[in-house]
Amino acid sequence: MAADKLFSNVRQGVPRVLVVLTDGASHDDVVKPSEALRNTGVMIFSVGLGTHFKIAQLNAMASDPKGEHVFTVDFPQMATIITAMQEHLCKAAVKAVAEGTIRDMQRDFMSSLANRRGGGGYQVTQTTTTSGGSSSSGGVSAGGSSVSGSVNGGSASASGGAGAGGGCDLAFMVDVSSSIGGDANFQLVMKFVTSIFHSFTMGGAVRYGLVVFGSSAKVVFGFSQYTSISEVDSAVASVTLMGGSCSAGAGLTQCKSALFDGDAGGKARVLIVLMAGSSSDDVSSAAGSLKTAGCKIIAVGMGGSFVQTQLSAMAFSSSYVLSAASFSGLAGISGSMTTLISQGMIQCKLI
Repeated sequence: MAADKLFSNVRQGVPRVLVVLTDGASHDDVVKPSEALRNTGVMIFSVGLGTHFKIAQLNAMASDPKGEHVFTVDFPQMATIITAMQEHLCKAAVKAVAEGTIRDMQRDFMSSLANRRGGGGYQVTQTTTTSGGSSSSGGVSAGGSSVSGSVNGGSASASGGAGAGGGCDLAFMVDVSSSIGGDANFQLVMKFVTSIFHSFTMGGAVRYGLVVFGSSAKVVFGFSQYTSISEVDSAVASVTLMGGSCSAGAGLTQCKSALFDGDAGGKARVLIVLMAGSSSDDVSSAAGSLKTAGCKIIAVGMGGSFVQTQLSAMAFSSSYVLSAASFSGLAGISGSMTTLISQGMIQCKLI
């Protein structure tokens, strides 16, 4: 029924997800129909309610890995699985969007090349690996220009401006206090900020903002200030070390009043906090105000002087806390960062 009535027409670039809720044992076969759905790209989540379902049937229906796609709960406790299901649904949706984007890029470039005469060398690549998770990548190069995309453990990221999700106001709040420990570390931090900005397509749907903080906080640019990535690059390059104490609470307050005040207008809101030191002021209250405004906060600790409990107090959830033991290690969390940003974009559309 689901295959014939719901998933018979494929909408390009749209994730296909089926959630099966059952409180009993099926009297007919579930293996072949669910396998047929999965083979067409449908992601299946199975939820057993009460005590009369068959776990073997739930596992037979669900996509892999089973630990992320099978849920069991008694009726009075159904609300307790909402957050976990939401996170896994978002992850699945991000993965489907990213993989579809890669296929579309390859198809469009190959079509273009077929109509083009002479000049240049062309290359199309795509790889898929599975080892404790899943990873896909794809790329197309033509005459010196290139686009590429990757999916890692359900995340979506793409260089050359391909992104995932819908409209989003995405901002960084960067620690430029004396906790950074000098210009070399500072340059690594700003390089990381630039790389993340370049991972998504800037335009009407996705807008960028930047706040820096030390002993005080300053808005470098707001969401409406720039319309091109080159302008953003120049603004990021103009930032200098502020020094002084690490006043993250003041930075969060500035983000709320200058960037995330008022109605979101249907856009997702994501704030990335990069923090090297221990905040000299309270972060919980200001972070709570941002969360109430619908802002998903990703809290990142850099180096060895940040306080883990402060990161946890700011972050949207425990999975939104990242850390790099050294400033040079920031590049190593880029994949996890783009995953969380992409999830934040889609999560707001699902809530």
